[in-house]
Amino acid sequence: MKPKIFKVVVAGGRSFQDLGQMTTSMDRLLKSKIAEGYDITIISGTAAGADKLGEEYAKLRGFDLIQMPAQWDTYGK
Repeated sequence: MKPKIFKVVVAGGRSFQDLGQMTTSMDRLLKSKIAEGYDITIISGTAAGADKLGEEYAKLRGFDLIQMPAQWDTYGK
């Protein structure tokens, strides 16, 4: 049987630095998916701030992490 996977993009302000708020919010948002047996994957754009905190959150909770840095040279802003 194929595992159920729930992917979440964590991105946002580069000045956001509150890991506690990130953890509390993400735990609350993902609680039902975890209870339903989903494997959680966090997707980060790798920018400073919210993106990097999303990466820290994934590591803290043992979730899979996909890093997808912006390709400014290829696609522009």
